[in-house]
Amino acid sequence: MVKELGKPLPDPARQELFAQRPNIGTRNNEAVSQSFRHLDHIPFAKRKDLSKGEHLRTVFKGVFKHQFWIDNVAPPPDCHVLDEFVEERTCMFCAHQFTDDAQAMACVYLHINLHPQ
Repeated sequence: MVKELGKPLPDPARQELFAQRPNIGTRNNEAVSQSFRHLDHIPFAKRKDLSKGEHLRTVFKGVFKHQFWIDNVAPPPDCHVLDEFVEERTCMFCAHQFTDDAQAMACVYLHINLHPQ
């Protein structure tokens, strides 16, 4: 079964559409607002009054408050906030499908500007 996700956004050439550190003021508003637009036509399973795109933008905004993102380190093992950005080996930011979830999560890391050493 192939899921119809729609046309992925944003354009990888536009750096302002990727999360920037530090998250001060409105610095990441453009990145958040342009993310997951290709999922706006899909209802969010847990709340029918919300699209999947809207839900994921809310989760994305919350990432900036997590200490792992602020410190640019891998999330602790008990933190699963980034798991929502991977579905069936697919990065929800760009709709690219990979051979496994780990590769899709690596793609998520690029979108949220997370580069743990």
